[in-house]
Amino acid sequence: MLQIFTFSGASQVIDAQGAFFMYAQSTTAPQGIDDRITVVIDGASVGVRRPGDWIELPKAARRWQIIPFDAAARGEIAIGNAKTGTGRVIGQVEIIDGSVAQVLANQHFIGMTYIDPLAANFNGGAIAASGRSIAVAKVTSSCTAATRIRMRAYTGTPTGVVSFTNARSKNLGASVANAFQFNVRDTVEDFPGATFLNVVVQQLTPTNAPSVFNFDPPLILASGEGLMVSSNTANQVLAVTFEGRIL
Repeated sequence: MLQIFTFSGASQVIDAQGAFFMYAQSTTAPQGIDDRITVVIDGASVGVRRPGDWIELPKAARRWQIIPFDAAARGEIAIGNAKTGTGRVIGQVEIIDGSVAQVLANQHFIGMTYIDPLAANFNGGAIAASGRSIAVAKVTSSCTAATRIRMRAYTGTPTGVVSFTNARSKNLGASVANAFQFNVRDTVEDFPGATFLNVVVQQLTPTNAPSVFNFDPPLILASGEGLMVSSNTANQVLAVTFEGRIL
């Protein structure tokens, strides 16, 4: 048998005996609210959970503490001695994989850079993390000339930044505050001001042909780190799209 409990914003302690725990659902309005919770069982943290996550213990626990990441978060949890299930699919598919809930919470982003040609200048497109880490799962690039593409992690602030803006949430119409996209241009491809950490990808690409790089597992950028794609052919258009998630 499962007992259903609700939580609302502040840390909450629940005294209930059970060996099975499930974060049944988030009842939080989706606009920008983080619905993750930290779960503490009998005084020991078992980490962060999202809607649909469950925990099965080898023996029953007596005290559960729910610590929401966001004071505006609301949700329901289930505690009991056995798992239960259903064959129904209710509402959105986040009940199965969580991805829709994460998009609605503005955790998934897409960043698009495009920079026009300038004589004797090399172009680059970048995404950078600020305040939170980000996971980059996919990068797509194309150039108006056959060129060598380099994708590099870096720290610092490159000189020659042409434009700078927030990446967009995949919850279309919203923005994400922790991932920034920008275009950079300079007469040297190593872009002074940036300290490059390592080369992630180096590839020859044909004219106007998109190169698609899928990363599974994703590339992780800590706050203050960035990922730049640049071309070694001067005076060409470079377009780059980044897709990923705020952690």
